[in-house]
Amino acid sequence: MIPAYALYRRSRAHQDLSIAEQRDAARAWAAAHGYRIVREFADDASGLDTAKRREFLALLNICADRQRRQATTVLAYDVSRFSRLDPEEAGFHEYSLRRAGVTVIYTHEPGANEPGVAGHLIKSLKRAVAHDYSLKLSQVVQRGLRAHAERGHWTGGRPPYGYRRTVTAADGSQRVLNGGEWKARGQRVTLVIDPVEADVIVRRIFEPYVRGKGLASIAAALNEAAIRPPDSNQRRGSSAWTKGSLWSILRNAAYVGTATYGKARYSEIGKKRGKVRRPTGEWVIVEGAVPQIVPTELWHAAQAKHGTRRFGIGRPWHRPYLLSG
Repeated sequence: MIPAYALYRRSRAHQDLSIAEQRDAARAWAAAHGYRIVREFADDASGLDTAKRREFLALLNICADRQRRQATTVLAYDVSRFSRLDPEEAGFHEYSLRRAGVTVIYTHEPGANEPGVAGHLIKSLKRAVAHDYSLKLSQVVQRGLRAHAERGHWTGGRPPYGYRRTVTAADGSQRVLNGGEWKARGQRVTLVIDPVEADVIVRRIFEPYVRGKGLASIAAALNEAAIRPPDSNQRRGSSAWTKGSLWSILRNAAYVGTATYGKARYSEIGKKRGKVRRPTGEWVIVEGAVPQIVPTELWHAAQAKHGTRRFGIGRPWHRPYLLSG
Protein backbone atom coordinates (compact mmCIF):
# COMPACT_ATOMS: atom_id res chain seq x y z
CA MET A 1 0.00 0.00 0.00
CA ILE A 2 1.35 3.43 -0.96
CA PRO A 3 1.27 5.96 1.91
CA ALA A 4 -0.58 9.20 1.16
CA TYR A 5 -1.87 12.36 2.78
CA ALA A 6 -5.48 13.47 2.29
CA LEU A 7 -6.59 17.11 2.03
CA TYR A 8 -10.18 18.24 2.65
CA ARG A 9 -11.77 21.68 2.61
CA ARG A 10 -15.15 23.35 2.82
CA SER A 11 -15.82 27.05 3.25
CA ARG A 12 -19.43 27.07 4.46
CA ALA A 13 -21.45 24.90 6.82
CA HIS A 14 -24.25 24.51 4.24
CA GLN A 15 -21.88 23.55 1.42
CA ASP A 16 -23.11 20.49 -0.46
CA LEU A 17 -19.86 18.51 -0.14
CA SER A 18 -19.01 18.23 3.55
CA ILE A 19 -15.64 17.23 4.93
CA ALA A 20 -17.15 13.91 6.05
CA GLU A 21 -18.29 13.20 2.50
CA GLN A 22 -14.87 14.11 1.12
CA ARG A 23 -13.24 11.83 3.69
CA ASP A 24 -15.46 8.89 2.78
CA ALA A 25 -14.78 9.40 -0.92
CA ALA A 26 -11.03 9.71 -0.42
CA ARG A 27 -10.82 6.59 1.74
CA ALA A 28 -12.85 4.57 -0.75
CA TRP A 29 -10.71 5.78 -3.66
CA ALA A 30 -7.48 5.07 -1.75
CA ALA A 31 -8.56 1.53 -0.87
CA ALA A 32 -9.53 0.82 -4.48
CA HIS A 33 -6.24 2.14 -5.92
CA GLY A 34 -3.72 0.74 -3.45
CA TYR A 35 -3.13 3.80 -1.23
CA ARG A 36 -3.07 4.03 2.57
CA ILE A 37 -3.95 7.41 4.11
CA VAL A 38 -1.44 8.14 6.89
CA ARG A 39 -2.74 11.57 7.87
CA GLU A 40 -5.67 13.81 7.00
CA PHE A 41 -5.71 17.62 6.79
CA ALA A 42 -9.09 19.40 6.92
CA ASP A 43 -9.92 23.11 6.80
CA ASP A 44 -13.23 24.87 7.43
CA ALA A 45 -12.07 27.99 5.63
CA SER A 46 -12.36 29.88 2.38
CA GLY A 47 -10.22 28.61 -0.45
CA LEU A 48 -9.47 32.23 -1.36
CA ASP A 49 -7.34 32.88 1.74
CA THR A 50 -4.31 30.64 2.32
CA ALA A 51 -3.44 32.39 5.59
CA LYS A 52 -6.64 31.09 7.23
CA ARG A 53 -6.09 27.49 6.12
CA ARG A 54 -3.89 26.24 8.92
CA GLU A 55 -4.14 22.60 7.93
CA PHE A 56 -3.22 23.40 4.31
CA LEU A 57 -0.15 25.31 5.50
CA ALA A 58 0.76 22.44 7.82
CA LEU A 59 0.57 20.06 4.88
CA LEU A 60 2.89 22.27 2.80
CA ASN A 61 5.39 22.52 5.65
CA ILE A 62 5.45 18.77 6.30
CA CYS A 63 5.82 17.93 2.62
CA ALA A 64 8.74 20.34 2.30
CA ASP A 65 10.59 18.59 5.13
CA ARG A 66 11.96 15.25 3.92
CA GLN A 67 12.74 14.12 7.48
CA ARG A 68 9.21 14.67 8.77
CA ARG A 69 7.02 13.61 5.89
CA GLN A 70 5.59 10.11 5.77
CA ALA A 71 4.22 10.19 2.22
CA THR A 72 4.95 11.66 -1.19
CA THR A 73 1.34 11.74 -2.42
CA VAL A 74 -1.50 14.13 -1.54
CA LEU A 75 -5.09 13.12 -2.31
CA ALA A 76 -7.66 15.91 -2.91
CA TYR A 77 -11.24 15.41 -4.01
CA ASP A 78 -11.00 17.93 -6.86
CA VAL A 79 -9.20 21.13 -7.88
CA SER A 80 -11.55 23.40 -5.89
CA ARG A 81 -10.96 21.37 -2.71
CA PHE A 82 -7.22 21.96 -3.10
CA SER A 83 -7.84 25.71 -3.31
CA ARG A 84 -9.85 28.44 -4.95
CA LEU A 85 -6.93 30.81 -4.98
CA ASP A 86 -5.84 32.90 -7.91
CA PRO A 87 -4.96 30.27 -10.55
CA GLU A 88 -1.31 31.32 -10.55
CA GLU A 89 -1.01 30.99 -6.77
CA ALA A 90 -2.79 27.63 -6.77
CA GLY A 91 -0.46 26.39 -9.50
CA PHE A 92 2.52 27.68 -7.54
CA HIS A 93 1.58 25.62 -4.46
CA GLU A 94 1.18 22.47 -6.53
CA TYR A 95 4.48 23.18 -8.31
CA SER A 96 6.21 23.67 -4.92
CA LEU A 97 4.96 20.28 -3.81
CA ARG A 98 6.18 18.69 -7.02
CA ARG A 99 9.62 20.27 -6.59
CA ALA A 100 9.73 18.76 -3.10
CA GLY A 101 8.99 15.33 -4.61
CA VAL A 102 5.27 15.24 -3.69
CA THR A 103 2.51 14.50 -6.20
CA VAL A 104 -1.06 15.83 -5.92
CA ILE A 105 -3.76 13.43 -7.15
CA TYR A 106 -7.33 14.64 -7.67
CA THR A 107 -9.46 11.63 -6.92
CA HIS A 108 -12.71 12.88 -8.46
CA GLU A 109 -11.58 15.34 -11.13
CA PRO A 110 -11.66 13.65 -14.55
CA GLY A 111 -8.63 14.49 -16.67
CA ALA A 112 -6.78 16.52 -14.03
CA ASN A 113 -4.25 13.75 -13.41
CA GLU A 114 -3.44 13.23 -17.09
CA PRO A 115 0.26 13.71 -17.92
CA GLY A 116 1.45 16.37 -20.35
CA VAL A 117 -0.40 19.29 -21.87
CA ALA A 118 -3.88 17.80 -21.45
CA GLY A 119 -3.61 17.60 -17.66
CA HIS A 120 -2.13 21.11 -17.39
CA LEU A 121 -4.92 22.60 -19.52
CA ILE A 122 -7.66 20.89 -17.53
CA LYS A 123 -6.20 21.94 -14.17
CA SER A 124 -5.65 25.52 -15.36
CA LEU A 125 -9.23 25.75 -16.57
CA LYS A 126 -10.63 24.21 -13.39
CA ARG A 127 -8.57 26.59 -11.21
CA ALA A 128 -9.82 29.62 -13.13
CA VAL A 129 -13.43 28.43 -12.89
CA ALA A 130 -13.14 27.67 -9.15
CA HIS A 131 -11.54 31.05 -8.44
CA ASP A 132 -14.14 32.91 -10.48
CA TYR A 133 -16.95 31.01 -8.75
CA SER A 134 -15.69 32.04 -5.30
CA LEU A 135 -15.34 35.68 -6.31
CA LYS A 136 -18.87 35.77 -7.72
CA LEU A 137 -20.22 33.94 -4.67
CA SER A 138 -18.64 36.55 -2.40
CA GLN A 139 -20.26 39.32 -4.44
CA VAL A 140 -23.66 37.62 -4.28
CA VAL A 141 -23.36 37.19 -0.51
CA GLN A 142 -22.41 40.85 -0.08
CA ARG A 143 -25.34 41.97 -2.20
CA GLY A 144 -27.67 39.78 -0.17
CA LEU A 145 -26.38 41.16 3.13
CA ARG A 146 -26.74 44.73 1.92
CA ALA A 147 -30.29 44.00 0.76
CA HIS A 148 -31.18 42.57 4.18
CA ALA A 149 -29.59 45.60 5.88
CA GLU A 150 -31.65 47.96 3.72
CA ARG A 151 -34.79 46.13 4.92
CA GLY A 152 -33.76 46.63 8.54
CA HIS A 153 -32.72 43.02 9.17
CA TRP A 154 -29.76 42.21 11.42
CA THR A 155 -27.02 40.84 9.16
CA GLY A 156 -24.87 39.03 11.70
CA GLY A 157 -22.56 39.35 14.66
CA ARG A 158 -23.30 40.24 18.25
CA PRO A 159 -26.01 42.90 18.69
CA PRO A 160 -25.14 46.18 20.44
CA TYR A 161 -25.46 46.36 24.20
CA GLY A 162 -29.13 46.85 25.02
CA TYR A 163 -30.50 44.62 22.26
CA ARG A 164 -31.30 40.96 21.70
CA ARG A 165 -31.66 39.10 18.42
CA THR A 166 -35.02 37.62 17.49
CA VAL A 167 -35.88 35.39 14.55
CA THR A 168 -39.09 35.57 12.56
CA ALA A 169 -40.19 32.32 10.94
CA ALA A 170 -42.17 31.99 7.72
CA ASP A 171 -45.42 31.74 9.72
CA GLY A 172 -44.73 35.07 11.46
CA SER A 173 -43.82 33.62 14.88
CA GLN A 174 -40.90 35.21 16.73
CA ARG A 175 -38.32 33.79 19.12
CA VAL A 176 -35.38 35.39 20.93
CA LEU A 177 -32.03 33.81 20.09
CA ASN A 178 -29.60 32.87 22.85
CA GLY A 179 -25.91 33.68 22.61
CA GLY A 180 -24.20 31.43 20.08
CA GLU A 181 -27.51 30.37 18.52
CA TRP A 182 -28.04 31.04 14.81
CA LYS A 183 -31.03 31.42 12.56
CA ALA A 184 -32.24 28.65 10.30
CA ARG A 185 -32.68 28.93 6.54
CA GLY A 186 -35.71 31.04 5.65
CA GLN A 187 -35.72 32.95 8.94
CA ARG A 188 -34.86 36.64 9.28
CA VAL A 189 -33.21 38.28 12.28
CA THR A 190 -34.25 41.59 13.80
CA LEU A 191 -33.36 43.30 17.08
CA VAL A 192 -35.54 43.80 20.14
CA ILE A 193 -34.82 45.87 23.24
CA ASP A 194 -33.47 44.32 26.44
CA PRO A 195 -35.32 46.46 29.04
CA VAL A 196 -32.71 46.04 31.79
CA GLU A 197 -29.76 47.04 29.62
CA ALA A 198 -31.77 49.81 27.95
CA ASP A 199 -32.39 51.36 31.38
CA VAL A 200 -28.64 51.28 32.07
CA ILE A 201 -27.94 53.02 28.76
CA VAL A 202 -30.38 55.88 29.36
CA ARG A 203 -30.27 56.47 33.12
CA ARG A 204 -26.70 55.48 34.00
CA ILE A 205 -24.76 56.42 30.85
CA PHE A 206 -26.41 59.05 28.63
CA GLU A 207 -28.10 61.15 31.31
CA PRO A 208 -25.04 61.42 33.63
CA TYR A 209 -22.81 62.14 30.62
CA VAL A 210 -25.03 64.99 29.42
CA ARG A 211 -25.15 66.41 32.97
CA GLY A 212 -21.34 66.69 32.88
CA LYS A 213 -20.10 63.46 34.40
CA GLY A 214 -16.89 62.05 32.88
CA LEU A 215 -16.43 58.61 31.36
CA ALA A 216 -14.13 57.41 34.14
CA SER A 217 -16.60 58.30 36.89
CA ILE A 218 -19.52 56.73 34.96
CA ALA A 219 -17.52 53.52 34.49
CA ALA A 220 -16.58 53.48 38.18
CA ALA A 221 -20.24 53.90 39.20
CA LEU A 222 -21.33 51.05 36.95
CA ASN A 223 -18.63 48.75 38.26
CA GLU A 224 -19.41 49.67 41.87
CA ALA A 225 -23.07 48.78 41.25
CA ALA A 226 -21.92 45.39 39.84
CA ILE A 227 -23.71 45.97 36.53
CA ARG A 228 -22.66 43.44 33.93
CA PRO A 229 -20.52 45.07 31.17
CA PRO A 230 -21.02 44.44 27.43
CA ASP A 231 -20.01 41.02 26.14
CA SER A 232 -17.37 42.65 23.93
CA ASN A 233 -15.43 43.65 27.06
CA GLN A 234 -15.45 40.09 28.34
CA ARG A 235 -14.16 38.79 24.99
CA ARG A 236 -11.18 41.11 25.41
CA GLY A 237 -10.52 39.67 28.85
CA SER A 238 -12.11 42.50 30.87
CA SER A 239 -15.06 41.93 33.19
CA ALA A 240 -15.53 45.62 33.96
CA TRP A 241 -16.84 48.75 32.32
CA THR A 242 -14.19 50.88 30.67
CA LYS A 243 -14.02 54.33 29.10
CA GLY A 244 -13.73 52.67 25.69
CA SER A 245 -16.94 50.66 26.07
CA LEU A 246 -18.83 53.77 27.22
CA TRP A 247 -17.47 55.80 24.32
CA SER A 248 -18.68 53.25 21.77
CA ILE A 249 -22.16 53.27 23.33
CA LEU A 250 -22.36 57.07 23.38
CA ARG A 251 -21.58 57.27 19.65
CA ASN A 252 -23.64 54.28 18.43
CA ALA A 253 -26.50 55.59 16.29
CA ALA A 254 -28.37 52.31 16.76
CA TYR A 255 -29.72 53.72 20.03
CA VAL A 256 -31.78 56.26 18.06
CA GLY A 257 -32.98 53.59 15.63
CA THR A 258 -30.36 53.95 12.87
CA ALA A 259 -28.67 50.80 11.54
CA THR A 260 -25.39 51.06 9.63
CA TYR A 261 -23.95 48.25 7.52
CA GLY A 262 -20.78 48.01 5.44
CA LYS A 263 -18.59 50.50 7.34
CA ALA A 264 -15.50 48.32 6.85
CA ARG A 265 -14.24 45.48 4.71
CA TYR A 266 -11.43 42.97 4.99
CA SER A 267 -8.43 43.63 2.79
CA GLU A 268 -4.75 42.89 2.46
CA ILE A 269 -2.62 45.10 4.73
CA GLY A 270 1.01 44.35 4.06
CA LYS A 271 1.40 40.63 4.65
CA LYS A 272 -1.76 40.36 6.76
CA ARG A 273 -5.48 40.85 6.38
CA GLY A 274 -7.37 43.42 8.37
CA LYS A 275 -10.32 45.78 8.38
CA VAL A 276 -10.28 48.78 6.09
CA ARG A 277 -12.82 51.55 6.52
CA ARG A 278 -15.07 52.04 3.50
CA PRO A 279 -15.95 55.50 2.15
CA THR A 280 -19.06 56.91 3.80
CA GLY A 281 -20.91 56.82 0.49
CA GLU A 282 -20.72 53.01 0.44
CA TRP A 283 -22.37 52.55 3.83
CA VAL A 284 -25.94 51.28 4.10
CA ILE A 285 -27.69 53.58 6.60
CA VAL A 286 -31.31 52.78 7.44
CA GLU A 287 -33.33 55.07 9.69
CA GLY A 288 -35.80 53.35 12.00
CA ALA A 289 -34.33 49.90 11.30
CA VAL A 290 -33.95 49.04 15.00
CA PRO A 291 -36.06 49.96 18.06
CA GLN A 292 -35.01 53.30 19.56
CA ILE A 293 -33.66 53.26 23.13
CA VAL A 294 -32.30 56.78 23.70
CA PRO A 295 -34.68 59.76 23.28
CA THR A 296 -33.71 61.90 20.30
CA GLU A 297 -33.09 65.09 22.32
CA LEU A 298 -30.87 63.22 24.79
CA TRP A 299 -28.91 61.66 21.92
CA HIS A 300 -28.25 65.02 20.24
CA ALA A 301 -27.22 66.55 23.56
CA ALA A 302 -24.63 63.79 24.02
CA GLN A 303 -23.30 64.21 20.49
CA ALA A 304 -23.06 67.97 20.97
CA LYS A 305 -21.02 67.50 24.13
CA HIS A 306 -18.22 65.49 22.58
CA GLY A 307 -18.58 67.00 19.08
CA THR A 308 -16.11 65.58 16.56
CA ARG A 309 -13.63 64.52 19.24
CA ARG A 310 -12.48 60.90 18.96
CA PHE A 311 -11.76 58.72 21.97
CA GLY A 312 -8.09 58.01 22.69
CA ILE A 313 -6.71 60.66 20.30
CA GLY A 314 -4.38 62.99 22.16
CA ARG A 315 -1.31 65.02 21.38
CA PRO A 316 1.56 63.09 19.78
CA TRP A 317 4.41 62.44 22.20
CA HIS A 318 6.96 64.15 19.94
CA ARG A 319 5.17 67.51 19.85
CA PRO A 320 6.79 70.22 22.00
CA TYR A 321 3.81 70.82 24.30
CA LEU A 322 4.06 71.20 28.05
CA LEU A 323 4.43 67.81 29.80
CA SER A 324 4.26 65.99 26.44
CA GLY A 325 7.44 64.11 27.34
